[in-house]
Amino acid sequence: MLEMDGLFVGVYRISEWVAKLLYVNMLWIFCTIIGLGILGIFPATGAMFAVTRRWVIGERDIPVFKTFWHYFKADFVKTNILGFTLAGLGIFLYIDLKFFQAIIHPIYSLISIIFLVLLFLYFVILLYIFPIYVHYELRVFQYIKYALIIAIGRPMQTLAMLLGVIITYLFFSYIPAFIPFFGGSLLSLALMWLSSISFQKVRLHN
Repeated sequence: MLEMDGLFVGVYRISEWVAKLLYVNMLWIFCTIIGLGILGIFPATGAMFAVTRRWVIGERDIPVFKTFWHYFKADFVKTNILGFTLAGLGIFLYIDLKFFQAIIHPIYSLISIIFLVLLFLYFVILLYIFPIYVHYELRVFQYIKYALIIAIGRPMQTLAMLLGVIITYLFFSYIPAFIPFFGGSLLSLALMWLSSISFQKVRLHN
């Protein structure tokens, strides 16, 4: 009887988490759409990470919609500034990489390698940027700065986050039908949980 009770509790908790992740993912998609896509994606992503952060720190019973909507509205401008800054930086690095790769010359090949390293660091910054955004109160460029500092300073945790992204990618590659339902929220929860371990041992100075 006790085993059945334990099984029931386990199934209930799993189904509860599935429902939460589904709900947050739907809010993420909905708010991205009402923000006309390009203006909504960054605030919606910030709000999603804000919700998953609250879960990670133990606030499991927060009103999800109210919390999500609050952060979506309050940080609409700031997250867009941060998001478009990062998008512009990524486009710049990618275009420059392709430019130098198109020229056959030892010097340009070396420069291409440098840009590959910079793109890798850029990707690592992306792993941390929203977890840091919802965890600390900083200026826009400080988020990028500290994302890089923490990523380099906590290499094992950064590796764990990279593995988390790869595992999530493989999972959704195997079951792509789940992407519209859990694609954003599951990755957000994984990155927020892993990055929170780093934050416990890091003190930032504004």
